[in-house]
Amino acid sequence: MEGEEALTFFEKGYWKGVSSKNEIPFSNALRWIIEPKTRVITLEHLRFGKERPVRLFSLSQVGENLFKSIDPYECKEDTYRGCVLFDDHYVQLSWQITGPKKNESLSVVYF
Repeated sequence: MEGEEALTFFEKGYWKGVSSKNEIPFSNALRWIIEPKTRVITLEHLRFGKERPVRLFSLSQVGENLFKSIDPYECKEDTYRGCVLFDDHYVQLSWQITGPKKNESLSVVYF
C-alpha cells in the first residue's frame, strides 16, 4: 500500500497461449491508483521503478463491478486498452492489444 489511494502489486508467473504448449515466465510490478472523488483507477507499469512509472491507462466505472479504459495506451504502433472486473472472489484484468502486427486479447485472473 502507498497511502489510501495507491497499491503496488508484484506478480510473477507463466503465460501460456491457447494453442501453445510452451510456458513463458514473466514478472511485473504494477501500481493501481484510485482518485476517490471521481472513482477513476489509473494503472501504471513500474518497469523503470516507482519513481519513473509508465502510465498504461485510466479506467472508469461502466457497470456495477466493471471498469473500462478511458483512453488507450499507445506504444509505438500498438494500442493497448483494458478493462477490470471486480468480484467478491477475484479480480480479472483483460487487455486488448491491436496494431499492424498484433491483434491479441490477454486476461489475467487474480484470486
